[in-house]
Amino acid sequence: SMTTDPDSEVTAPAVYRGVLDRITRSIDPTTYSVLNLASLLGQRLNDLSMFELVDLSVGKTMSAMAELVSRRVFRDGARGLEFMNEMVRVAAYVGVPVTVRRVLHGKIADRLMLEHEHGTEDLGLEIAWHCIRAGRVEEATPHLLRGAREAIRTGIPHGAERGLLTAFPSLAEPFRSEALVLLAEALQEQSRWDESLSYLHQVLAS
Repeated sequence: SMTTDPDSEVTAPAVYRGVLDRITRSIDPTTYSVLNLASLLGQRLNDLSMFELVDLSVGKTMSAMAELVSRRVFRDGARGLEFMNEMVRVAAYVGVPVTVRRVLHGKIADRLMLEHEHGTEDLGLEIAWHCIRAGRVEEATPHLLRGAREAIRTGIPHGAERGLLTAFPSLAEPFRSEALVLLAEALQEQSRWDESLSYLHQVLAS
């Protein structure tokens, strides 16, 4: 979700929060920093360069990750390390103070913008998510729209749909109408014709 904190959208079961609290009380500050940032990075947690954002070297990051694997917070997955499950990640995420989260989301967004400028991968939706979480809504909008167009073009219309729907509360005209048109297109790609038409009607009525 672009705008809704997991605190209210998905409440991690108390058992996950309790177990994670016990773990974090017994790990060193470096490992705790890796856990906090990894909870924001999600599937990008294997990008070790990201941990430079909290002044951690590759060696320290890898050592901390090994500790988190031994504690069964991380596990080896098909694409590298990952959280044991999404509830563990959510429990870690909500444990990061809101003000710290915003700062970290902002730093991640800035890093992804640089990567986008110098690479070929479209990171629009990812950049938009971090910008909105950092409180930089206006800056997020062009990335959101570009990312949605790219997701539709590359056959991921459900990703465009999810990003657009959750960001609507923060969009103003003319961007809101453009987002509605993109949402209608994403729904058409999923053969959800009636829903698509309903959003097009909203554009005509605005």
